[in-house]
Amino acid sequence: MALDELCVLSATRPYNGGPSLLYWVDEDNTLTPEFAAIILKNLLSSPYLMPSGKFSKEDLEKIVSDVLEIHARLMVHNWQDEEYPWKLFPTKGWEGFEQFHVIGYFDEEEEQTSGNYWRPRPGCEVTTRIVDMETITPWCNFLQYWDEEEETWEEGQSNISACVGNPNIGCYEAPLAYLKAWIHWDALPPRSTAFPDEEEPLEVEAELYEIINTHREIPNDSSVLDFVDYGGIEKAYDQFQHTFDGAWSQTTVHFERAIRDGLRGEELMVPLSRDFGAWMCVRTDVWPEASLNDQPLILPATNSATTPFHVLPPELLFSILVLLSPTDYASLLIISRSLRKLLQGGAIDTAVRHQILSNTGPLRWLLPVDTMTGEEDAFKSACTKWLEASVIPSSSGNGSGALSVIQHSDFPHFAFLCAAWMQDSMRNRRRFWNITKQYEDLWVDYRTNGWHNDTFTKPPPADSHESELGEGGSPSEELSVVYTF
Repeated sequence: MALDELCVLSATRPYNGGPSLLYWVDEDNTLTPEFAAIILKNLLSSPYLMPSGKFSKEDLEKIVSDVLEIHARLMVHNWQDEEYPWKLFPTKGWEGFEQFHVIGYFDEEEEQTSGNYWRPRPGCEVTTRIVDMETITPWCNFLQYWDEEEETWEEGQSNISACVGNPNIGCYEAPLAYLKAWIHWDALPPRSTAFPDEEEPLEVEAELYEIINTHREIPNDSSVLDFVDYGGIEKAYDQFQHTFDGAWSQTTVHFERAIRDGLRGEELMVPLSRDFGAWMCVRTDVWPEASLNDQPLILPATNSATTPFHVLPPELLFSILVLLSPTDYASLLIISRSLRKLLQGGAIDTAVRHQILSNTGPLRWLLPVDTMTGEEDAFKSACTKWLEASVIPSSSGNGSGALSVIQHSDFPHFAFLCAAWMQDSMRNRRRFWNITKQYEDLWVDYRTNGWHNDTFTKPPPADSHESELGEGGSPSEELSVVYTF
């Protein structure tokens, strides 16, 4: 397994949960001036900085130079050193991005994956191996995996490289757990719709393996699916995924605001890395701290006119609001002062509460997943502080469960949502939710129509890798050199 094989559910490499640098810094530091020029251009036209008249071009050049010099020093020192208070790899040490699952077939007698790298088998007998991340290094295809029967670590070998056609797939612990928890399995068609002759159901991992290996659009060289929107982090892949610059949209909004707020030097690394897309690699189990001031940035309402919403029965108003998104709520709140007063009087809170707690609610990603260690405790602790900080002092909930606090009628659901919407950890959690919903659509299609391509039983094309196998079905010595990292 090599570092350039991305998780199919998060599009991040199987090491530290993603890139560790904003851009590559070579010995001569040749790229820094290029990035400095782009950042400086943004600052000189920034609505957060230039209207104030507080910053000259020379001031901003110095700020940018200092920050990028700090970044360049990461290549001189060990850029995984814990001495840096900020981290561009903030998932380090988190279980969700420490365990990497490889799903597929493993022929231990041959010490390689099945099919001589190219022919996938049906998912009915796939196995899952949890990789020991400490054994993963570039160009190394050996791994260690946990043998559940022997309850010990065993050493094996696995190339999951899509660029040589290997059908095995890899994914992190966290996005796999979220996929299992967030897909509305009861609403999916039964597997028998597309596979009436199969008596035994398949595990989630086995169906995922079949979906990816039989879809009409196979994974690209990075192992991810081109038609899935991963949020942009997949663009940081260029054979390896060491840096964020490929995913950078060349905007610096967070960096500009941080400069305006007085941050300098090392303090600016976090907002700059956020602009580069580092939020897509943070751990997803840190709920926002309690602050009832974390409402969305809402412009002052221009009038106090009565709107059609004012004459609706409460039940009908609720039925409309539960269909809207958080951005829709923010838009409604600037229509008029009277509408804002109506909605913030409890109508939006009631709708958001329903969207969070409903089994099919679009905000269910805010809730903890019980299979992820520590999430329920962290969630309850955060929600308790939110309830204690609410305008109406109240008890901490009606029960001892993780959801008891957020179910409380006095919980500030909308304020909690606004804080989570802007916070990096929850933003990445929401990214995982969006990816899961795309996979849910793939599952519906798979269970309705079956395989797009029967790659399991059809003979390989004449120009495929399998046609190049040597005697006995094994690659020739020359080909082995080509297809081994």
